[in-house]
Amino acid sequence: MRKKLKAFFVLVLFTGAGGWGLACQVPVFRYALERWIGDVYSVRIFSSDSGGAFSNLEKEAVEYLQKARSDLDLPANFSIEFPTHSGGDSRLELRYPAKNRGVEGKMIWSGPLTSENAKRLVDSPCRTELVNRILLGHSVIWVLLKSGVEEKDKVARTALEGAVAKAHKSIPIPQGVVTAGEVDSSKFSGDPDDIVSDGIPLKIEFSIIEISRNDPAEAIFIEMLLNLEDDLHDLGITPMVFPVFGRNRVLEPLVGAGINLDTVLNYSTYLCGACSCEVKDQNPGMDLLVAANWEAAIEGTAKLRQEIQVGNTVKIDATAADSSPSKKTLLYMGLGFLLLGMVALVMNRNLAKKK
Repeated sequence: MRKKLKAFFVLVLFTGAGGWGLACQVPVFRYALERWIGDVYSVRIFSSDSGGAFSNLEKEAVEYLQKARSDLDLPANFSIEFPTHSGGDSRLELRYPAKNRGVEGKMIWSGPLTSENAKRLVDSPCRTELVNRILLGHSVIWVLLKSGVEEKDKVARTALEGAVAKAHKSIPIPQGVVTAGEVDSSKFSGDPDDIVSDGIPLKIEFSIIEISRNDPAEAIFIEMLLNLEDDLHDLGITPMVFPVFGRNRVLEPLVGAGINLDTVLNYSTYLCGACSCEVKDQNPGMDLLVAANWEAAIEGTAKLRQEIQVGNTVKIDATAADSSPSKKTLLYMGLGFLLLGMVALVMNRNLAKKK
């Protein structure tokens, strides 16, 4: 797991350097919030009845899940399946989204089919608070999963607080980002990709949430976190910190002594830096299952960006005022030349070996 963390930081440095001057200027945490749709978890509902029937109490749990999935005010990112059950008690089963690297479709949790479990599966106090803080403009929320050993947790909390305070003082919003309220679509000449919603404050702000491993209300949420990697359950009683951003997207945790100034600054620099890679699946992280109306919070901004793009297209066609390549075009050209160079290098090495 720690090797993966080092590889992550190398990736951040490489992509950051490769995208200087070319990347969208919107910070990663905000780009993720406004552009990256949450991946869909799988909830499987098994009936103890061979014909697939449910008792009245079980029907209440099923109906709750069906309503939560389709709720227009607070939609949750999961689908429902009713697999054939070979026997045993009725139960719920939660699995990761099918497209996530490394844990595709992996089972997270399984338990009795009850209304209480159905509600804990969809939401929890911590996840609700995460959504609330993100909609208030928090850049990153650091979820401290306590070990239960007071001295260890105190050390972790102190280290995290110090590192977060340092990150807050040293990291600015990238230059060039503007909110929709500051833009006149008929006069705006910048890059439409650098516009963010004015419905959520744009700022650098970090906060911390602590949760106990023994909190029954967070039991399913904790399993979502601890199953992100195969070895997290095997690390014993130790505090862990999970950075959460965007639409409740989480990165792999900092563990024990790994909760320090350098690692927190590395994560913070990446999450608050310009989004050099705008394709969600090429970025690290896992979406959490939450009930939230993200689209309502950023309503109208996508339409404004589209209006500006259309307007700029018309102006260019009519006047041919600017034939210079776009930032994205330059980025793709640079990557293309890099790839060609790598291919040429391999071919030269092969020829040298043959000689």
